[in-house]
Amino acid sequence: MKKIILLLLISNFSFAQQWTKTEIKNLLSIEFPNTPKEKKGVQKISYSSSLKDNIYKMTVRDSKQFNLLESPSKSELSELYKKYTEGYVSSFNGKVIQQKKILINGIIGNETKFSRKTNNKIRVITFRRTFLLKDKLIIYEFSTNKKSEEKIEKLKNKFFNSLNINS
Repeated sequence: MKKIILLLLISNFSFAQQWTKTEIKNLLSIEFPNTPKEKKGVQKISYSSSLKDNIYKMTVRDSKQFNLLESPSKSELSELYKKYTEGYVSSFNGKVIQQKKILINGIIGNETKFSRKTNNKIRVITFRRTFLLKDKLIIYEFSTNKKSEEKIEKLKNKFFNSLNINS
């Protein structure tokens, strides 16, 4: 009996999801469900991780390419976020479901929910947040093909709420 209990405890620990805190450019940190892959590009760095049917991404872009004023107004930021996200969604032939202004640690941002179909005709829902931090455009997103709204919301919130901006 003791062996069975020990075996059950060990298997529960091995199947528990261990989230990994990732520090990004001394600006912020965020937790992924496992160690993310890092990819450097021209004026950007991306981190991505997947687990089961879910994809977690964080991208940090140099905002200088957007020709923003030094201190953009709230309306200029909102327009930037909206146009940038709409361009991204259209590149996937996706459809914006909802777009709203949000505050992320007191910083004005944008949250978009959109859907798209993969090459295999699977419907994917993506939740994407965008905001400007210093001279960096921060984009992080959670994508899933799950149908359970409750499970989607729980996983999305765990990822989104793990964001921590360094002071």
